[in-house]
Parts: sequence; structure tokens; C-alpha cells
Amino acid sequence: MIQAYEAGATMAALAKRYGLHRHTIADLLRREGVTIRTRLAMSQAEIEEAVRLYTAGLSLQKIGVHLGWDHNTVYRHLKKRGVQMRGPSDWKY
Repeated sequence: MIQAYEAGATMAALAKRYGLHRHTIADLLRREGVTIRTRLAMSQAEIEEAVRLYTAGLSLQKIGVHLGWDHNTVYRHLKKRGVQMRGPSDWKY
């Protein structure tokens, strides 16, 4: 896991590979003394992908896991883009 992360794998990708939450991955890496990369903001390409996935019916949680961001971060960017947010009974996936 450490080698993959240091080679550039994201925490989201590692979480998916190992069936763990990305916070667990971060905790494990920190415990082993690995310096965690910080991402300051979603890129425009990631925001566009989030809009596309949300419009296609994916949940904020699934989009967050896919892109490696917290679902609240995804939500904020979608709202800034003016995306009409679904209610709890409107989920497709």
C-alpha cells in the first residue's frame, strides 16, 4: 500500500483496492510515517466529471469515492455550478 501511494496512487484508489475507507488508508499511511499529499481544490476536470456523474444519477458519496474527495466537497462544487440537487427519495444509484 505504501509503495503504491508513494508511486502516485490516490487514497480513493487504495481504499477501493483494499475495501477500506480512505480515512483508514490515511491513518495507516500516517502510522507508517508516510507524508500525506494534500490536494487544495478540485480541478475543473474533476468538477465537470462530478457534474456528469451526478446528472447520470450517481450519489454524492459514490462520486466522492470515485474522484477521491469527500461527498461534502463534491456537494459544494455542484451547488456552485448551479446543479439542481436531488432529494433523498430521488436517488437512482
